[in-house]
Amino acid sequence: MAEYRKKLEADIRCPLEYGLWWQMEIAYYMRAFRQQKLRTMRTIFAEYNPQRNSINVYTSVGYMLRIDCWEAEKDLKITPGSVCSLNVLAIDEPLEYAKLYLDGTMQIWVDADDTLYL
Repeated sequence: MAEYRKKLEADIRCPLEYGLWWQMEIAYYMRAFRQQKLRTMRTIFAEYNPQRNSINVYTSVGYMLRIDCWEAEKDLKITPGSVCSLNVLAIDEPLEYAKLYLDGTMQIWVDADDTLYL
């Protein structure tokens, strides 16, 4: 059996000493928590609602999440071509649109889509 050894002051560190490593560790655990939460709330399907211009995401536990497309796109820096691409994505692939919005990567997707046409 291992013998208990009292920690020396050199062994005790303040979290601020870890610097960037500490922030990366927190981000890792937050990402793992979010993924676990998404696993427990399994989606059944997502559909585009043209009357409300929104994406409705239905889950297996009976929840419905509505994402308003106008609100999702209001802070994006978009071109007329990317507006068309976002509309096509919302109508044809609503679950992918919802994932981009919830992950916060919609602007990255729009920027990548705009560079394809240069």
